[in-house]
Amino acid sequence: YQSLVFTTPPTRQVPINVKVGKDYISATPIGTNPFSADNLNSRNFQITNRTNLDKEYSSKADAEKKVESSFISSIKFGIRYSDREKDINEYDGSAWQTASGTGVSLPASSLPTQQGVTNFLGGGFPLNYSGITFPSDLNAIAGKLAQAGAVTTNVYNPNQSFNVNEKTYAGYFQVNLKGTLGDIPFTGNAGVRAVNTNLGVTSFIQNFVINIVNGVHVPTLTGGISQVNTNSSYTNFLPSINLKFDLSDNTFFRAAYSKSVTRPVFSDMGGLSINYQNLIVNLAGNASLKPYESDNYDGGFEWYTTSGGIISTNFFYKKLSSFITDVTTNNVNLLGVNYISYSQPENQGGGSIFGNEVSFQQPLKFLPGFLKGLGVIANVTFSNGELNLKNGQIASFPGVSRYSLNSAIYYDNGGKFQARLAYTYRDHYLLLPSDVFGQEIWHSNYGQLDGSVNYEIKKGFSIFADATNLNNGKDKTYSSSAASPAYDQSRPLFYGVTGVRVAAGVRLVLK
Repeated sequence: YQSLVFTTPPTRQVPINVKVGKDYISATPIGTNPFSADNLNSRNFQITNRTNLDKEYSSKADAEKKVESSFISSIKFGIRYSDREKDINEYDGSAWQTASGTGVSLPASSLPTQQGVTNFLGGGFPLNYSGITFPSDLNAIAGKLAQAGAVTTNVYNPNQSFNVNEKTYAGYFQVNLKGTLGDIPFTGNAGVRAVNTNLGVTSFIQNFVINIVNGVHVPTLTGGISQVNTNSSYTNFLPSINLKFDLSDNTFFRAAYSKSVTRPVFSDMGGLSINYQNLIVNLAGNASLKPYESDNYDGGFEWYTTSGGIISTNFFYKKLSSFITDVTTNNVNLLGVNYISYSQPENQGGGSIFGNEVSFQQPLKFLPGFLKGLGVIANVTFSNGELNLKNGQIASFPGVSRYSLNSAIYYDNGGKFQARLAYTYRDHYLLLPSDVFGQEIWHSNYGQLDGSVNYEIKKGFSIFADATNLNNGKDKTYSSSAASPAYDQSRPLFYGVTGVRVAAGVRLVLK
C-alpha cells in the first residue's frame, strides 16, 4: 500500500440530536445544515484500478468400445488436460492534500450530484434522503480535487496483487452396465477418475509501518517488494457408480455413489485486504488451501402415472472433509503490526448434509374443455447440514436451507397458447460461519413469483411477455450475534430490492 498523508481539516462541528429507537438510530442536525458548503471538506480520495487476466487452455480425448457381455454393454476411457492462469494486479490512485498541505474544501455547487429520494427503499426503513445529494461522477470529483491542487498518484499495490497457475492431468475408465439382477432389469455405469493437480501461487509483499497522524492510522511502505512462491501437488482418485432398476413398467429405483473434489477458488489464494483505521484484516489470501472432498450417496423411487405425471422421492447424504470457509482470529501480529481481527479462508474439519427431495408433476388432462391444458409442478426439499470447525464449534453448513420449494402452474393447449406462473422459495441459510468480527452471517428466507405467457399468431411467429419477481421479494442478510446492531432482520447488514422486471416482445423463427 502507498504512503498516505492525512492533514487536519478546518473544524466542522455540527451539533446533532441522537435518538435510539426499537429498529433504528437517527441523527438529526440542530440549527444548521451539515450538507452545506461550509461543512464539506475532503482529506482523502482514492481510486483503485485492478486488472484481472484469466486464461485457460484445455484438451481431451475419449474412446468407447462395444462389449458382448451379459452385464457390460460398452467400456469408455479418456484423458483430460487443462492449464489455467489468473493474474491480478492492483494500482491505487489517491488525492489527499493540496500543494500547500491543507485540506481540500469543495463547495457543494461544484460537485456533480444527483438528488436523493423521498421514499428510501420503498419506505421500509425510517430514513429520509430527500434533502441529501449524492456524488454522481467520481471522475469529475477527482478533477475538482486536482484543480484545488491535490496530489494524485497511480501506485502499484503489491499486497493486493498475485498470480495463480493450475495444471491438471486426468484420466478415467468407465464401464456401461446393462443386464438383470434376478428378474429385475437394470442399467447404469461404474468407473473411476484419477486427477493430478499442480498449483503455483505467487504473492507479493511489501512491509509497512502504521503511524498515527492527527488521530488517523497511516500506513507507510518500507523496503522493497518480496515475492513469495507457494507450490503444491496432489492426486485424487474419484470412483462412482450409478444404477437404475426397472421394478415395473412405470416404477424405478435409482441408487448412486460418487466421490467428488472441489478445488479452492483462485480469489481465496492471494491478496491482502486491510482496514488500517480499525486495524482489521478484512481478508488474507491463503496459498496453502487444499481442495475439499465429498462422498455422495443417493437413493430414490420414481413412479410415472398413466396420465403423464410423475411422483418421485430421493434421499441424499454427503460426507465432506476439509471444507473451506473464512475463519476470524483475534489479536494477530502481521508484518510487525498487531490487528484486532484477522480473517482468512481455511480448510476446516468434517461436515455432512442429509436431506430428502419430493417431486410431483401432473398434467390435468381429466379436466373438461380448454382446462385440459392445465398442469402443476411441485418440488420440495428438506435438508440439514452441519460443519465441524477447527476450534471445536459446530456450525450450520453454509448455503444449506432447511426447506426449499419450486412450484408452478402451467397451461399449454398444444403449442398455440402457453402460460406459466412459478413460485420459488428457500428458507434462511448461513452465509459465513465467521465474519471479520467473528459473527455468523445469515441470509434471510426468500420467495419469488415469476410469470410468462406466449401466443403463436402463426407458425414461426409469436408474441410473449415475461415478468420476474412479481411479489417484489427482498434480499436481507443479518448477524446471529445479539451484540451486533444487525442482530435481527429489521436492521439487516444487506438489504437488496430488485423490483418487478417485465419484458415483452415478438419471436420470429425462420427455417
